[in-house]
Amino acid sequence: MPQTLSRTCLGSSNGSSSSSKVATLLLLASCSSLVAAGGGSREGRCSGSGYMSVGWSGMSRDKCIERAAEVHKDTLQCSSLSYSSSLHPQQQSQFCLCFKECSELTNPSAEVWETVNPEDAKATSDDSGSTTIVIADSSAATEASSSLVAAGGDSREGRCSGSGYMSVGWPGMSRDKCIERAAEVQKDTAQCSFLSYSSSSQPQQQSQFCLCFKDCSELTHPSAEAWETVNPEEAKATSDNSGSNTTAIGASSVAADASRSLVAAGGGSREGR
Repeated sequence: MPQTLSRTCLGSSNGSSSSSKVATLLLLASCSSLVAAGGGSREGRCSGSGYMSVGWSGMSRDKCIERAAEVHKDTLQCSSLSYSSSLHPQQQSQFCLCFKECSELTNPSAEVWETVNPEDAKATSDDSGSTTIVIADSSAATEASSSLVAAGGDSREGRCSGSGYMSVGWPGMSRDKCIERAAEVQKDTAQCSFLSYSSSSQPQQQSQFCLCFKDCSELTHPSAEAWETVNPEEAKATSDNSGSNTTAIGASSVAADASRSLVAAGGGSREGR
């Protein structure tokens, strides 16, 4: 299988004493596994399509590792994290990928990838005292938020149109946890003014059910799927204030009739994605 030992592992092979040589052999044995303990990285990306994309536009490497470690702690679905700073994965928001299993590394053409154990990598980063600063464009977020989803956490039926989104969900994530996560992303990056959520089978199976959008000028209705769109920060605040869970909008005729009569500024649900 294509694997490359990290420079950290290779650089640790110096030393002439017997004890040093023994330590080196033990280190290299540890590094020969796909992702070593301690956050050691390998060149390449885990193979296969069974991954969760947990990144968003402008996310740093350190923040990607932090997020992946959180996902693994919550779900045990991110034993290995593949990260790329290359242009193509970054543009597609497919640069911070969680894998439950990683038996082989691949090297996509014209892309640079590294794979780590996110929990170990985070521990290493925490020990070094490194910090990541994210500067949010609050004015852009405020302007976008006023265009579609009303204040108060009110939801609209449908999903924001377009492919310019970040998937911030993971298998088994609840609606409330999706809203909480999206509100956190918006706070950190100002890239999640709108959240589209679906409990339908296909989006859930593809882990494409909790989607962050910076802008949302139009709602669409994917066939055979039920979607709702909210302002995540307002929805979280409403949920926190009420102290109760908010149920997702169903595809009932009552909800549909009500949604058609409401306008964007001020309340209720609206059809569209």
